[in-house]
Amino acid sequence: MTAILTMKQVCGGAAGVALALWVGTAAQAAVVWHVTGLFNDGSALSGDFTINIDGFIDGPSLDVATNLFDYKAANSSLNNTARSIDAQPGFMNDLRLTFTRDLTAVGVGANALVAGVGGPSFECRGSFTCFKGDPALDPQGSYRWLVSGEALSALTGDVGGGGPGGGGAAVPEPASWALMIGGLGLVGAALRRRVAAVKRTRACAVAVAP
Repeated sequence: MTAILTMKQVCGGAAGVALALWVGTAAQAAVVWHVTGLFNDGSALSGDFTINIDGFIDGPSLDVATNLFDYKAANSSLNNTARSIDAQPGFMNDLRLTFTRDLTAVGVGANALVAGVGGPSFECRGSFTCFKGDPALDPQGSYRWLVSGEALSALTGDVGGGGPGGGGAAVPEPASWALMIGGLGLVGAALRRRVAAVKRTRACAVAVAP
């Protein structure tokens, strides 16, 4: 009976360990950014966006406005890199914001925009080559660039992974699977040692019985 009870307890513990490892992997936090900036013509930019657990911009979260346009997932095609976001409302317009730190990391202090003449943080309107991000290559486009700006971050709840626009559920990475399997293996080894010890105790009891 002792061995049976111990097996139940160990199996229950193994399930708890596996569940804890799963939750620890899946419940990664997304990062919400609040960005503000100033263009070279004196107009301002402000808004919010979220980077999901897979490092992609979460479409429904985007709401960044300038005095010319309010960029949202409903009206813009979205893309991002580790340190930039890009919103294109049609082929003739583009807003690109480039930052000094990775957007998946919550650091101390503000994440400054990379500002300066010609980009890499700019807004372009009225040209089919706005996406190039170079005023010299597109004299017909109306370019303006950020001369200053920053984003402040905060962790939020789990936001499903996937490509730009979000969607999808979090899935443990291979290293986490290996950790879970290794933990279950250790639990199994402990169970075998416990059963062996019980058998030895019973054998000794039989040997010394009168």
